[in-house]
Amino acid sequence: MTDLNFILARVLAWQVSVFEEDDEAYEIWRDVVGVKESHIQRMGAADNFWASGATGPCGPCSELYYDFQPDQPAEGASLEDDDRFIEFYNLVFMEKNRDADGKLTPLANKNIDTGLGLERMAQILQKAPNNYETDLIFPIIAQAAAMAGVDYAQSPAKVQTNLKVMGDHTRAVVYLISDGVNPSNIGRGYIVRRLLRRVVRCGRLLGIKTTEPFTPKLAQVAIDLSGALLRFVSPNHSDAVSIFLRTNPKTVSGSLLPRTTDVAVRNPSEEDFARGSEPTLLGFSQATATPRWRRTQRAF
Repeated sequence: MTDLNFILARVLAWQVSVFEEDDEAYEIWRDVVGVKESHIQRMGAADNFWASGATGPCGPCSELYYDFQPDQPAEGASLEDDDRFIEFYNLVFMEKNRDADGKLTPLANKNIDTGLGLERMAQILQKAPNNYETDLIFPIIAQAAAMAGVDYAQSPAKVQTNLKVMGDHTRAVVYLISDGVNPSNIGRGYIVRRLLRRVVRCGRLLGIKTTEPFTPKLAQVAIDLSGALLRFVSPNHSDAVSIFLRTNPKTVSGSLLPRTTDVAVRNPSEEDFARGSEPTLLGFSQATATPRWRRTQRAF
């Protein structure tokens, strides 16, 4: 990661969205922070009013977008343009409570719920074309490419997609196992199992030899990348490697998704990865680009 001043120095190149009725946030961005009015967009409740559910605490939010093409006109630009903008920060002003009738009342204790995406920040600071080609994930991809005997940069989109899946899912599984979630047939453990199977399947599609488990080498790269930063990874690294060792590439089924009736699911497409869509555990629904975990929270 490079100096955060790279972003702070370009504050005037940010695009900011505010809730359409939130004059206070608009004025703070304009008068205190110094963002040009042409870079502030008022948006409706669908985009800029956050709620945890049908009832409960909620409030307007303000989102920060980084502009990869600041030389282009800002006025009238669409923040949905993924080639130009990436949302990297979100501020939720928790001011209201919504009851079962939809009535909003002021919260007794107001607060600001804020969050920043690590992978997105890495993409911005490192000027990478997507999240996967940052130093958080790409070393795992490079290891997978080396085992497959391919050059990532010169590979076609389908090969790059398989490599991205291997990098993203290996990292996710290492974190989950280190946090005490082991592969199983139910609940969150089944998510780990499916992720492991997908890593193996992508490796087989790339022609990686399956005479012995190849996933431990990928796991070790993820551990080396994260061990110094995440305290729970290093103490449990032996558990992660042990589980990866027990993942037999010869017995993994080519079908990674069970037959279900709750929702139709597809693997992330080449287009999803090409535009740098967020890494997800279960892919995207066929009907929308909504990550599947948001549609099946009741399952786990």
